[in-house]
Amino acid sequence: MNRPIRTRKEHFNKSSPSSRPISSPAPEKRERKSARRESAAAMALPASSSTLSRFLSSRRIQPTDVTALATWGIFAGSAAIYLVQPFDWIKKTFFEKPEPEA
Repeated sequence: MNRPIRTRKEHFNKSSPSSRPISSPAPEKRERKSARRESAAAMALPASSSTLSRFLSSRRIQPTDVTALATWGIFAGSAAIYLVQPFDWIKKTFFEKPEPEA
């Protein structure tokens, strides 16, 4: 049990993994983490026009987006026709011939 006595400096300068000081993550990783936190925070808040445009410009349009847009467009058009019910105007404008004036 005769171990050599080491100084404090020698003890902490050894290269075993347990004695190495824990370093902070690289600056790039810290920036990425903060960007993730900021984007998550922006998602939780109501979207302003600049936030919404930044989100849409960074995203590629997917086929499901086009399908959803077409579906909502058809629904909105059908709802407008149901509410206004312009069937007499359509019939009079496009299908009846105007009567000749004397």
